[in-house]
Formats: sequence, structure tokens, C-alpha cells
Amino acid sequence: MNPSGRVVIVGAGMVGSSSAYCLLMQEVTKEILIIDIDEDMARAQVLDMHDAANFTNGAEIKYATYNDLADGDIVVITAGAAQKEGQSRLDLLNTNVKIIKDIVGKIKDTEKKVYILMITNPVDVLTYIAAKESGLPKGMVFGSGTFLDTARLRGMLHEDLGVNPINVHAYILGEHGDSSFPVLSSANIGGVSLSNIVNVDEAYRKETATRVRETAYKIIESKKATYYGIGAAVSKICRAIIRDENRIIPLSVVLEGEYELSDLAIGVPAKLGSKGVDVYKEISLDDNERELLKKSADIIKQAISQVK
Repeated sequence: MNPSGRVVIVGAGMVGSSSAYCLLMQEVTKEILIIDIDEDMARAQVLDMHDAANFTNGAEIKYATYNDLADGDIVVITAGAAQKEGQSRLDLLNTNVKIIKDIVGKIKDTEKKVYILMITNPVDVLTYIAAKESGLPKGMVFGSGTFLDTARLRGMLHEDLGVNPINVHAYILGEHGDSSFPVLSSANIGGVSLSNIVNVDEAYRKETATRVRETAYKIIESKKATYYGIGAAVSKICRAIIRDENRIIPLSVVLEGEYELSDLAIGVPAKLGSKGVDVYKEISLDDNERELLKKSADIIKQAISQVK
């Protein structure tokens, strides 16, 4: 399947509209479609972004329905209940499972071959459910996973160490949630091992994980939701598909034996291009990191078992 070059946003709330805006301003695609059960709100978002489009090279933005889907579209699902202060991503499970099953069912009814990018939380559980419900080939359904978490880690390290973020190579893996963890054993700054720059002991690992993990909660505490960061991440993911970049990104993908895990979706480095996602080898993990990945996977599988 070849990308159509179009991006369809399902959900016109803050995450969906921020994603559409980033796609527009970064000129990733010439056509953005927005679907939402609140038609008036979705049409208002479209009108607002029409104004913004006048300051770019131009893109067509319009309200749409599932009947407008075409083969090769990238369908970005952002619809769902929002995470509230003091609420974990897994607390959203029961409500959002019903919403996602309904959306994926409508996509499936069109019989169009599309890419599905899951953003709604808990993203790992919902990515797994969407993959199973959609009937699409392997690699065509995936979630944003730990892409944003990884960006937060790299941003933190670049500030701490005073280097350009482009030279920071490190990942956050696992659940997009409280059991995520930084892979510091293979982290490097411009090719120099992080352990040669700072003392990567257990205290440093825990401090790093906590600082990255709590960023989202600090944002939610003060402004009720996070959306600019994930909007930018959506734009980068869509660009990688449309331009067939074969970029390595930590995404939530369904594993079939990789990392000795299967029958779940979890954040690991994956190659992303026009053919969808494919787990790109296995990143080197030390014994502690491998155990953390297993613990994170156990949490996701337990959540999945509650909704099967």
C-alpha cells in the first residue's frame, strides 16, 4: 500500500486540533480531514485552520465522515475521554475501549486499507485492541507509544549537559505511562557513552525516570491536558510515512516474540515508513532494563486481559 498523502484526524478536541495544526504549519500534507461526533465544533476547527493555512504554502482542510476515507490515508485517532488530574492513563481504560472499538469498527466498515495511528490513552492497550479489531495487515496499526516521552528525555539531557538535542541518543521504552523507563545503558551523546559523562548509577536512573514521567502530570495539573507536544509528534510520524523516511521511532507496536514478548503492544524502537512499522532489531538492554520492560509489559497485558 502506498500513502495517499492525506491525514484524517478522528477527534477535533485539543489533541486532534493541535495535531492538525502542526501538520498544517509544518506543511507535511496537502490535505487534512477532521472527523468528530460534534460536527459544529469540528467545522469551527476547520474554519479556524483555514485562516492559518493562508500563512502557509496551502493545504486543504475539511470536515469529513468515515465515508470519505480512501486507501492509503493515515487515520490518527485522538478521540476519547481526557485524562484528569490525579488519574493515570490506565484509569481511562474502560471508557476509551468502547470509544475506540466503535471508531475502528466504522473504519473497518469502509473496507479501506489505511494506516491507523493511535493517540488516545491508554495508548498501548488501545493500540493492541485497534490492531485486533481492524483486521489490517501487521504493521499498519500502531500507537505514538513512548515517542513523546523519549523527546522529553532527550530535551532534559540536552539541557543538563549543554549540548544540541540532535546529538542526544537515548530512548524511553515500555508503557506510555507510569512503568516507562529510560534506556541509559546504551545512551550516548554524539557517540560518547552517557556513562562516560555522568555517573549512571541506580539513583541517576530513578531520578531521570521520575523527571521525565512527571512532566505530563505537571502539565495536566496546571492546564488540564497535554496537546502541543503530542501534536508535534503526530506531525513527525505522519511525515515519516508520507515521505517513506524509514525513521527509527519508539512507537507502540504489537510484538510477536521480539524482546521475548508477544500478544501485546508496547513502546519499542520501530522503523517507520510507507510500509508501516516494523520492529527494527532489538535494542541492547542491560539486565535491569530488560526486567523493567517485562514488568511494563505485564502491566499492559493485565489491562488487556480486563477488556478481551
